[in-house]
Amino acid sequence: MQRWTVFVLALLVATPVIAQDAVEWYTYRAGDALCDVLYFCSASGFSNGVAYDHRCEQYAGGGMLYYVNFDDKWIHQVDPETCVDIALYPTPGGSSPSDIAVVDDEQAGTDAMLASTDFGTSMWYLQDLATGALIASYPYPAGGNEGCAYDMQRNLVWIASAYDGMVYGYDVDGNLVQTITSPTGGGADGMAWKDDVLYAIDYSADIWSYDFTTMMWTYVCYTGGVNGLSDDGNYLWGDYGNPSDLQQLDRECQVEVTINGPTTAQAEESYTYTVTLHNTGTTSVTTDVWTEAYYPNGTYWSGNPALSRTNLTLAPGVTITKTVTHVVPMCAAGHFWYQINTGTLEPRDVDNFDGLNIDVLP
Repeated sequence: MQRWTVFVLALLVATPVIAQDAVEWYTYRAGDALCDVLYFCSASGFSNGVAYDHRCEQYAGGGMLYYVNFDDKWIHQVDPETCVDIALYPTPGGSSPSDIAVVDDEQAGTDAMLASTDFGTSMWYLQDLATGALIASYPYPAGGNEGCAYDMQRNLVWIASAYDGMVYGYDVDGNLVQTITSPTGGGADGMAWKDDVLYAIDYSADIWSYDFTTMMWTYVCYTGGVNGLSDDGNYLWGDYGNPSDLQQLDRECQVEVTINGPTTAQAEESYTYTVTLHNTGTTSVTTDVWTEAYYPNGTYWSGNPALSRTNLTLAPGVTITKTVTHVVPMCAAGHFWYQINTGTLEPRDVDNFDGLNIDVLP
């Protein structure tokens, strides 16, 4: 008996979607809730953090989106409606920029600032949002500073540490005010704050929400690889590192996926799996489910069953169950390959997965 990871592919098209030139695949795991991708902009380099300026458009930078490029060490100001770069600011640390957040203390009446973290310097910074000029730099004693978010309720900048599994809340003068644990005891690649809820992305690309009243983290959904996180008042924005995209994610997760079937398989035998898709969102979703297998060298296996790519549309609140058959190829242990529609081959190490996987194309 040889254990194999079986890949079930699901093509997901959400409406409305404004697609740019890039074609992206995001991996979702069985049983996860999927965050619906509503809109995305292509970003240059390796985007490693994202922030949104909530102020009205009459303010300099108001209504703009920001992302930090890990490769060129610049912060890009982007018009989210056109995906066009408006301005470039240097990252203050210039080493390993991690995340950014817009700081707008309305009660204090101060000008908006941009907070940023740098993993390499163990510092965090405040910049003028209109000019990019450095205002202040503060030490981050815990080190490994990653995701950051601005909490308007408490006027705190929350910064997650990769080293001790804690999230630290600093005021704009650099003083430590409050500390909470991270969602899973590890770091957080990105964070966002909205309506007194703190959102964080763990190392498994899961989004969690923190309730300050109950002091509890709650699982929200799986993103497929988001680094930074921000909130524009209606939706969460996340950035995927490489290839880089700035994505608008529906905070109300659109589709929940459940797969029932064996988790072990013997070579050259057929197995039947039941895939259940449940639309939890407010818009219709069209999906297509099938399976296929490849040899470790990427060669298509002739033993694949005929692909039955029935087009399924899920109205809001609708649950659809589809049975798919997967045939396991005869190939050596190591890497299991599958092909995506761009014609490229991507390796997946069998030992890295405990069960089935879903791939989603926005």
